[in-house]
Order: sequence, then structure tokens, then C-alpha cells
Amino acid sequence: MEVHMDRGGKEELLVARLTRLLTSLVSPECDVSLQELQELVSNKQHVIPLLEEILDRAQAREIDLVCPPANNAWMAVVHALFLLAHMRSQASFDKILKFLSQDEAVLHYWLHDLLVDDVWEVLYLLGEAQVEKLIGFFVDEKVSAAARVSACTALVQIALRHPGEQPRIFDAFRKVLRAKHPDPEFVGLIICELTDLKAEALRNDLLRALKTQRVWPGLINAADIRAAYRTPVRKRVPYDLGERYACFRELGFFSASSPRKPSRKKSKLHLENSP
Repeated sequence: MEVHMDRGGKEELLVARLTRLLTSLVSPECDVSLQELQELVSNKQHVIPLLEEILDRAQAREIDLVCPPANNAWMAVVHALFLLAHMRSQASFDKILKFLSQDEAVLHYWLHDLLVDDVWEVLYLLGEAQVEKLIGFFVDEKVSAAARVSACTALVQIALRHPGEQPRIFDAFRKVLRAKHPDPEFVGLIICELTDLKAEALRNDLLRALKTQRVWPGLINAADIRAAYRTPVRKRVPYDLGERYACFRELGFFSASSPRKPSRKKSKLHLENSP
């Protein structure tokens, strides 16, 4: 009996420590060391429920988008998404996709520029093992354009690394390119992402979509596509945990109430050195 109590006491102390670490992590200072981050990641069974609860609370919150309230705790949601991804919490993927299926204005309230620049990493890290689910999210017309573009980026990177997945991923790309869209800019952004593939099987689909979807030539045109196909394939590389949180520290003091955008001191586009 005493042994069980000792174990229970140690468990409670561990959970209390992990909760304190998470509290420090979601503060504007992001004041957690790499060693402490790794401690969080290595205690998945305790940390994952806490991170999922952050997403649940954020999604349940009603936000006045006409006059949104200050959101000094917005990084809590960001940490929840990226930590779940780096933990490879496959069981959390449905919850993450549900969160990212919200209205685009709501997503910008919580994620700011990260929605466009960085969220693809979350979808890639978890979607690599759940490709069909990620495809379903990408082709869903009810999902916001920004979230679908992030899903497209993730699918492109999966296709580059896993050629066996290309047939069904390419079918999804064709489906989106051939659908009727009220927003030509969305199609143009998808075409821009797909040029990273240099896939001959998609070249004619890209050129055809430029015309049928009336994409603005200033965004991308036929000459841009031909030029992109002449360049080497380079794969995007998600940040590792330490690099990712170094970036987050740059963003730590930005909030929805700030008139300034967060600092983007260095490019968030990581590329492999070789094709």
C-alpha cells in the first residue's frame, strides 16, 4: 500500500511540475529551456491532455471578430499545436484539424502570421502518417483558404519524400485545381505551392488552371511555371524543437491588441541543401 502511495505521490509531483513548465512556456517570455522542452515532450501521457485542453478552451471561446478582445495569451494555442505535432500525437490529429477548420478570421486571431508561414509544419508532422485524413482536410471547401494552402504545402512535402503517396495526393491536387472557385487568388496560391513539386504529371493541370480559374498574372503566370520547372527540387525542412522555440521567442511579446506585426527577423523557409 505504501509503495502505491509513493508512486501516486511521485506522479502528482510530476504532473504539478509539468503543469508549471507549461505555464512558463505559454507566458510571453516563453521562458523554458530546451532541456525542459524535451522533458515535456518525453512525458506525453501527462502533457498531451493538457495541450488538447488548451485547444478545446480556445475553440469554445466566442470571439467578437468585429471588435476582437485583446489576446495576450495567443501563444498558448500555438504551443499546443506545435508541441502536439513534435510529440507525434497522432490521436490528436482530428482535434487539430477541427481547430484549423474554424473561420479564417478566428484562426488569424489565434495564430496571426503563423497560419500562413508555419502551420504547414504541424500538418506535415502529423499528416505524414495520416495522408488520407490530410487530403480530406485539403479538399474540403468549407475549410478556409489559408488553412487549405497550409495543407497543400504539407502534402507537397509528403509527396516529395514518399513517392508511393503521389498518386492519391496528385488526384487531390487535380480535384482542387479543376473545381469552381470564387477566389482566383486561392487557386494561384495553390499553383505556387505545386510548382515546388516539379511534377510533369501536374504541369498541364497547372497551366490549364491559370486560364480556367482566371488567376491574376501578377501572382503567377505560365512563364513563372516554366521557370520553376527548370530549377532543382528543394524540400522544405520543418524546424526541430529547439529552432522552433527560438523562433517563438521572437514572437513572444506580440498580441492581437498590438498595432505592429511580430518580428520576422529570419526566413521561416528551411530548405534542404540538395535535391
